[in-house]
Amino acid sequence: QQQQQQQQQQPMTVPSDSQQQEENNTMIIQSIFEEAGVVLEQNDWERLPSWDQILQNIGTTTNTGPIILGLERCHQFRQHTPALQRNIACCGMFNSGTNLVTRLLKENCKIPERVKFYGIKPDFNKWGMGPGDAHGMRWQVPWGKHTAAQYREQHSTEKASNISKEYVLPVVTIRDPYHWFQSTCKHSYTIKWKGGSRLQCPRLSDKLKKPIPLTVRYGNYEDTFHSLAHLYNGWYKQYWKDATYPRLIVRFEDLIFHAKNVTTQICQCAGGIIRTDRPFYHIVKSAKEGPGHGKKEERTGMVDAWIRYGTNMEQRGGFNTDNYQASKQLLDSELMEVFHYRHPPSGDADHGHEQPKG
Repeated sequence: QQQQQQQQQQPMTVPSDSQQQEENNTMIIQSIFEEAGVVLEQNDWERLPSWDQILQNIGTTTNTGPIILGLERCHQFRQHTPALQRNIACCGMFNSGTNLVTRLLKENCKIPERVKFYGIKPDFNKWGMGPGDAHGMRWQVPWGKHTAAQYREQHSTEKASNISKEYVLPVVTIRDPYHWFQSTCKHSYTIKWKGGSRLQCPRLSDKLKKPIPLTVRYGNYEDTFHSLAHLYNGWYKQYWKDATYPRLIVRFEDLIFHAKNVTTQICQCAGGIIRTDRPFYHIVKSAKEGPGHGKKEERTGMVDAWIRYGTNMEQRGGFNTDNYQASKQLLDSELMEVFHYRHPPSGDADHGHEQPKG
């Protein structure tokens, strides 16, 4: 009895606010991977960044959530596009996450009016379309997913020649420029540098600190840019500032860490609904499949993507001093700010991301 009284007199241990927040953040990560059907081993937990670290590195907070531009035009798209004609399709520069957003949409979103018309399992022999296209989730915009927006009215892919472009909601993917530079160095697709060399890639400037020009080809069209940074700025400006039609611009980083949230908002923007017959389908393996996407071992799956993009970027983004300084000068500071992107640390005296300079 005396022992029971002593136990009752002992104060209860109440978790501190920081401890409670840490537990909540751990539960967020665990619930996402559980929904994806991924069992995290102890080794995975040791390598995974914390949720707070992830948000800090991708430039958002719990309150801001993912960055999506263009939601204010969703009503315009739904109002002017017949439900049976609505389509969602991706576009973006090479290595920006176009395959990832397409896979997420095809697996999780559907336009209900199109499902009712074409059926849950469309007859391919009758319609010439699989479930994805029939239900409104196309593989790319009719003018080609990597094609610059300036050619939207001039060009149509062969398979989309009969699709009305105003009935397609473009979903533009953008990626942190420093990670994009790195990926483009590994796999440049149709980007060709002056002289044909990619030594010291990204090679934004030469020894005289002059930008190194390049060309990029999209189908029958070819454009020239002063540097890789100019390509990044110019290509996205056409969708970000110049486009007057409905379009959404989503960040690659948010497709990784806020996949369900972003996919749902894209889907609803076009009048679609998320499937309820099964849990949300996460892309666990690399979204890039088949030839033309680099070596298989270099493609990034879900766990590796969380580790790679959720942890601190290396000094100068892994670039030499000249290219790092060139990137800070050449990248559009307004574009960086709008999408919450920051320059990586220089390694001199700072220990965090540098804010973009105007």
